Amino acid sequence: DGDRQRGTIAAPTKSDAYRRLNAQGLTPLLLKTPREGSGRRNHRINGRDLSHFTFQLATLLSARIGIGEGLRSLAEQEAGRPLGEIIHDIADSIEAGSPISEAMGAHRTTFGDIYIDTLAAAERTGNLIQVLEYLAETLEISHQTSQEMRSAMIYPLCVVGALAGAVAFLIIMVVPRFAAMFERRGIDLPLFTEILATIGASARNHWWAWLAVIFAATVTVMRLRSNHKARLLVLSGVDVKFYP
Repeated sequence: DGDRQRGTIAAPTKSDAYRRLNAQGLTPLLLKTPREGSGRRNHRINGRDLSHFTFQLATLLSARIGIGEGLRSLAEQEAGRPLGEIIHDIADSIEAGSPISEAMGAHRTTFGDIYIDTLAAAERTGNLIQVLEYLAETLEISHQTSQEMRSAMIYPLCVVGALAGAVAFLIIMVVPRFAAMFERRGIDLPLFTEILATIGASARNHWWAWLAVIFAATVTVMRLRSNHKARLLVLSGVDVKFYP
């Protein structure tokens, strides 16, 4: 028709995008890659949802159901959630002719390098279904372990928080008063006690500055954690077996 259209297509490189568009009977005039921090969002999917999706994908392959149609059915079950958008995008890429690992590789920040590389190796060896089942089981165990560790850490963290509050109260409210009392009587205090008294007096008189420092440190730690290239699937030290 000669009509111009605008849209998006998932592909690992511009060359692949050109080939996929040509295969659809389209002539691309201009292709732009999304800038870092714009375009597709780096969705975070929890381990249980990722495990469930991986197991469902293995079931689709073992049942020999059309992968595109099956993935769209899964996406409808996840409608309105980030995972649904990702599954839709994967289905589009697979129907355009991409292998499963390549289609999922467009969402490497969600699935992780090890997950995608494992799928690619499984496709080459023809053991994709078995490896998907193994990954699903590994993800489920990892998620359960993480939940158990978080539950087990609640009580110790409460105890540590209470102790920290008690120590802070002593340093800020009690130690400076005793230090002032001994100073009036001309009694020399040990160096460590003087340091504690100085810290307590500073926190009491300049509490706003201490709060600002604590807030800044907390924000910095949270940003460092969010920028860390850790993935939902942690397979370091885990022997990924490829079944014959």
